[in-house]
Amino acid sequence: MRVLVAEDHAKLAQTVAAGLRREGMAVDTACDGQEALHDALVTSYDVIVPDRDLPTLHGDEVCRRLIVRWCESRILMLTAASTIEDPVAGLGLGADDCLPKPFAFAELVARLRALARRSRPPRGLPHDQRDALMRTAHLRADLPQRQAPGLQPQRQLPLPYRQMWPHRHLPSSSRIFPTHRGVALTI
Repeated sequence: MRVLVAEDHAKLAQTVAAGLRREGMAVDTACDGQEALHDALVTSYDVIVPDRDLPTLHGDEVCRRLIVRWCESRILMLTAASTIEDPVAGLGLGADDCLPKPFAFAELVARLRALARRSRPPRGLPHDQRDALMRTAHLRADLPQRQAPGLQPQRQLPLPYRQMWPHRHLPSSSRIFPTHRGVALTI
């Protein structure tokens, strides 16, 4: 399991990372929101663990941006909140789970394993249409609708028939945009 821990308190981040590594997890750390967002967008993580109060880019904003960009990683938000409103707000932003600080390390490990166990189709896509989604990097195409969702949720980019034509000659289970050489070999 690959985990990103985004925590601005260096000692806590190092302690959590070392413990998770002892549990057999591959762990990267980030010390602020900008670094966490960058790492999450360039590396595929099973679970991302942002602190809610990160510097440079608040943990809420990190969560919001990851969801807008269709990040498929699970998100377990850490919060120093003493009231129920903060975890509820974190879940409302799209986090899959929230864990208040201080927490028991065994509980963190159990929650991470539970989140990683569950596979999840990309956000916003019905279960029966998962195979109709093709992707490369951060670009995705909804083949039945002949649209590519833009980075802004309300904006759809229409895909002309010519751009959809190569897919008709590929196996329906292919969810990755092929290279030009791959299309030529398939046709």
